[in-house]
Amino acid sequence: MRRTRPLLALLVPVAFVASLLTPSAALAAPAEPVEPAESAAPASPEPAGTPGAWEVFPAPGGYGVRWTSPAALPVTSDRPRVLWRGRPLETTLDGRRLDAFAPGVRRPQAFELDAVLSGRALDEGGRPVAGGPLGTRGAAAGSASGTAASGSAVAAPTSVYPVDPAKPGTYATAASDYDAETLKYPGFPQSLNVRGHVVQPRAGQVSGRRPVVLFLHGRHDYCYPVKGAAESAPAGAWRCPAGTKRVPSELGYQYLQQLLASQGYVTVSIDAAAINAMDDASPDGGAEARGLLVKRHLDLWKTWADQGRYPADLGNVVLVGHSRGGEGVNRAAQLVREDAPYRIAGVVYLAPTNFAGQTIPYVPAVTVLPSCDGDVSDLQGQSYVDLDRDIAPDDTSLKASTLVIGANHNYFNTEWTPGLSKAPSFDDAGAMPGCKPGAGVRLSAGQQQASGKAYVAGAVWWMTGQGDARARLLFDGTPGRVASVGARPVFSHAIMGGRDLRRVGVDAKPTAAVGAKASLCRAVMDYGPGSCAADGAFSPHWKTDWASGEPFQQELFVRWTAAGQRAGVAFAKPLSLRDRASLDLRLIANPADGGPAISLRVTDAHGAVATVDPAGGRSLPLFGAKADAQPGARVAQTVRVPTASLAGIDAGAIASVEIVGRSASGSVWLLDVASVPTATPAAPSVRMPTIALGDARVVEGNGPGQGRVDLPFTVSGTLGREATFVVRPACDGVGTCPSVFSVTVPAGAKNGVVRLPYERNTTWDGAQRLITASARPVRGVMPTRDTGVARIIEDDPRPVFTVKPLAARIKEGARASWRVSLSAPAGVPLYVRAVFVKPAKGRAVQVRDLDRTWVRQYYGRRPAAAPFAGEWTALYGTIEPGKREVTFSVPTVKDRVKDAGEQIVLTVDYEPGFPRDTRRYPVVVG
Repeated sequence: MRRTRPLLALLVPVAFVASLLTPSAALAAPAEPVEPAESAAPASPEPAGTPGAWEVFPAPGGYGVRWTSPAALPVTSDRPRVLWRGRPLETTLDGRRLDAFAPGVRRPQAFELDAVLSGRALDEGGRPVAGGPLGTRGAAAGSASGTAASGSAVAAPTSVYPVDPAKPGTYATAASDYDAETLKYPGFPQSLNVRGHVVQPRAGQVSGRRPVVLFLHGRHDYCYPVKGAAESAPAGAWRCPAGTKRVPSELGYQYLQQLLASQGYVTVSIDAAAINAMDDASPDGGAEARGLLVKRHLDLWKTWADQGRYPADLGNVVLVGHSRGGEGVNRAAQLVREDAPYRIAGVVYLAPTNFAGQTIPYVPAVTVLPSCDGDVSDLQGQSYVDLDRDIAPDDTSLKASTLVIGANHNYFNTEWTPGLSKAPSFDDAGAMPGCKPGAGVRLSAGQQQASGKAYVAGAVWWMTGQGDARARLLFDGTPGRVASVGARPVFSHAIMGGRDLRRVGVDAKPTAAVGAKASLCRAVMDYGPGSCAADGAFSPHWKTDWASGEPFQQELFVRWTAAGQRAGVAFAKPLSLRDRASLDLRLIANPADGGPAISLRVTDAHGAVATVDPAGGRSLPLFGAKADAQPGARVAQTVRVPTASLAGIDAGAIASVEIVGRSASGSVWLLDVASVPTATPAAPSVRMPTIALGDARVVEGNGPGQGRVDLPFTVSGTLGREATFVVRPACDGVGTCPSVFSVTVPAGAKNGVVRLPYERNTTWDGAQRLITASARPVRGVMPTRDTGVARIIEDDPRPVFTVKPLAARIKEGARASWRVSLSAPAGVPLYVRAVFVKPAKGRAVQVRDLDRTWVRQYYGRRPAAAPFAGEWTALYGTIEPGKREVTFSVPTVKDRVKDAGEQIVLTVDYEPGFPRDTRRYPVVVG
């Protein structure tokens, strides 16, 4: 949260942005500096700057950038981000305004910046961003032509799984609804409804209590117009106004509820529309509110089950979250501790968000990724799997990821699906290259929901232990297809679940390459040297919001140019396959180098070698076309070698694994290598301790010198060993912001503090300064309330504004100028808005009396006889830190008409919190 105010606005076209967001959005006048240079630009309806225009201005350690949307942003599950040359910047959202910080000495240019939401550049008419959701501006990936992960060249595995979880059960079902109460969440102006739609086996058909499956929908429009109403509810206002109805998103999973209820499960889908209406008020995007809402429903269900209202087993609950609902059920699972009166048996994430970079150790989990997701287009939900590997290396619960080729974001919910929904809906992937309806193997709504049935029900079977245990095959990397899904391809990979893992770069180091080129790379999306994304590629396994100082995973990039070339990893400790099922590698096949074919060279600790082909054959499937930079094209797949095929070596002491190229060329990224057990162990009953950051405030104090504010945090659960998390501070632009740093929490601790330094001074820096600290997990502890705010209260006197015309009267052809001054310099940019008004007596100059080029530059075409007065004449200026004034100037022209003292009258508005200036400052012309 950096203080960002305009200094210089860089103009980009905005007409098509307005039409994208709302058909009635008005365009603003261009924004360029007026004379002299320190004056800023005109014609904006709000202090954020000209809608659609990029603003770039100095900030401590770099530059602030800002983009203001011409209209309200669409309601989506993704969050808007500012990209600079394809790289995401630290971005904050305030209504329609995006503020970001670009570190370094190089000033960003407007053409290098993108305002991206759901994989589309809002500042360029909503075009799909070339090269994936974060773009490849200035990178080498080329355009995102081809199939864009729609999978037109992807064939489904030929073998059919021995189970089909999508097959309906034998129970008749019954549906009901409840609207039990309301729940107040701090910071939200209105309460949340505790409302649910229940589908369960019809009464009298089942004996005993049945497992519970709870669904939580994501962030979508919450009200829709009916009876000719012109618009839906405004952002942040929950109760749907007259002429609109609530979007019943919770009813969109009835096809899944009906299936599971027919198989004997009690299901409930809960309403979170109120959170969708108000979650912009939460730093975490509503994640905690959603988690607490889920927990409140579970509290009620425990009471109702004990009362006999529902035959529900609250000791066996699976949470299913779609979109931002995925982040909500993840937060709920964290909040449910070991001593809770109910137990979370597993979590299913459907096309989820994970803005906070969290996961849920010790709980089985499945992430379902749609390759054509046009909303959460970076497929960030993959991080629920990848993060668990390092945060909780002792976790024995299985963490799996499935890639559904051709699926989009919305069709998992029928209330977000055209032709099925009550409210207006759309195909979120329709503009993605290769993902348009009918392209490649793009799924229809029915086909996608068939996949949803198979994989959601399969996960529920496995997690609850109430279905065929072989459903685990759909998730553990075993190749195959579900009969009811047909030939539509779905691929899986998994970690944990009793696997003995060797992590690339940690306990698996590169071997000497033979012919091939191999190098370790950072799994981060910074496009810099040493990044796995250095060639402009994109993978959801690579962190998009990584900041210097934070930990990162590593991968081994292997490229070969002739068959037989090889490279791989050697293990710090031999890997045992004795009494184990298989050796599994997680590999990303690079479509940019064509379809790779490989075999594996496995060497034991005694030097014996076995070279074998993977169980699925040498050729690895590609998830996208050659030029495809979409995230779905670079999702890991399982490369498996059954232990029985490794003849002639000591399976109990595997020392290294190498990838041998069998195609003429190709490249892959290797994530990790694992020894896989013959059976998945039971999930542990423990839960990872969590931390909750609090807020703090201090009075600044006089400088120079350094002050400190301590943000408190509390620990829930028992820390049996030392734990670590990192803190990412974001500052408001005053002084130097602390870098990312680690916090170590000792074993047994119940609380602690995050120490944040700040700079004291003797200048006024605003009523308060803010340092927002975001916590990310590293090992042994999970931040649940992951954001804390430090408020540094100003104790220096506020400067006083004065306004003075440089000349009370000027001749035609001269400039009318006014100087706005401060009694003392401030430590932050101060914003001034100037508007010209009609004089109390006499006549205002007309547009024809002003320089024509200047008028057209700032205001477009205006009638020559129009008075130069009114809101449309607004100019904006900034007094920069350490400066004391800004000057506004209006150029006049000579004419042959004798005017009797026409006037240009200036009025000013200052920063919020300064006294309002009601005076008028006229300059007479002629």
